[in-house]
Amino acid sequence: MKWIATALLLGSIPAFGACGGPPGSLESLAKAHDWRHDKGEALNLAFLHEARRILQPMSHQDAIKALQKAGYDCTLGPAAANQPESAVLCMRATTAHACQMGWEVFSTAHSGHLMEVDASFTRSCRNAADSWPIKLARS
Repeated sequence: MKWIATALLLGSIPAFGACGGPPGSLESLAKAHDWRHDKGEALNLAFLHEARRILQPMSHQDAIKALQKAGYDCTLGPAAANQPESAVLCMRATTAHACQMGWEVFSTAHSGHLMEVDASFTRSCRNAADSWPIKLARS
């Protein structure tokens, strides 16, 4: 929690919504930031940490249900010998004001418990300067 307070003071993570506290669900996380205008790097970092905080205490099945309830489409990957439970990739996308925004959550489990949660945010805009990550033109 100390890193969140420090990051907020330094301005590297956008502030939370009107209530002032961290979002308690994926639905409230979707409303906690100005995904269209805030800095992409800070949004990506905030989404990663907040998604992990929300999902980590859940079982894998409950995490998948929570993601689906929040509008994510989830795809189960094949199980492997060293990972008998499937990995899951959940994605959600929306378009607003000449930008396409996407949120992805990847998770793995063991014995029904989440082992790994990775999350990322992307924004692709007509004005390339608003996109995240910023794509550099090749010469």
